[in-house]
Amino acid sequence: MMLKLQWYNPTIKYQPGKQMELADTLSRSTLADYTSEVETTPVSMLDFLAISSEKLIQLQNCTKEELSNLIETINSGWPDTRAQLPISLRPYWDVRSEIAVSDGLIFRGMRVVVPPSLCPRMLQLVHESHLGIVKCKQRAREVLYWPCMNADIEETVKNCARCAEFQNKPAPQPLMPTKPPEHPYQEVGTDLLYYNGKHYILTVDFHSKFFEVDELLDESSTTAICALKRQFARYGIPQILRGDNGP
Repeated sequence: MMLKLQWYNPTIKYQPGKQMELADTLSRSTLADYTSEVETTPVSMLDFLAISSEKLIQLQNCTKEELSNLIETINSGWPDTRAQLPISLRPYWDVRSEIAVSDGLIFRGMRVVVPPSLCPRMLQLVHESHLGIVKCKQRAREVLYWPCMNADIEETVKNCARCAEFQNKPAPQPLMPTKPPEHPYQEVGTDLLYYNGKHYILTVDFHSKFFEVDELLDESSTTAICALKRQFARYGIPQILRGDNGP
């Protein structure tokens, strides 16, 4: 396309759809004698649920008892603002355009909205294989939905003793001791500390283990540098200064 247009110098201008009468009319106007001969087959959302008859009846009954206000709101229409909703329905406000009622159940797309009383059982089924947080979320998002579902799954996995016992842990690394320097004040370690309402900076000589502490007026880098300069003026500038990568 770019090769065909290189001979021209086109100017692109935006035209609102309401001002494009021809295209707008053709896209909306239908023929008066047009009849569709395509046969339609009714499809039920229950055909896509892998659930037994007993569990389906239980789910429908719990939905009718616990989410009747939500069903009524979906059928009658949502209010203009979130504040006009009852407190129990406000968690569904952000997904109001995605949920619908079908066959006695509430669906968010292809996912079933779970009543509050069945959420613990669904959490147990989702975490039955101890797959971890990411896999459990992925498994639940395929068929289920309830407000704060991700947070509930995270809390369930984190509090699982078996997951904590067999979770992947990095292999313990051997200790790597620092070789002692040959001369005093050749290598120095430093850190900030807080004690009794005051801030201090501490330096330790790796050769003699001699340490010195200076009080700081604040924790700014300028104040810490000035304190270290005073110490280096007394004992000499070290070749290596070690810290804990603090701010």
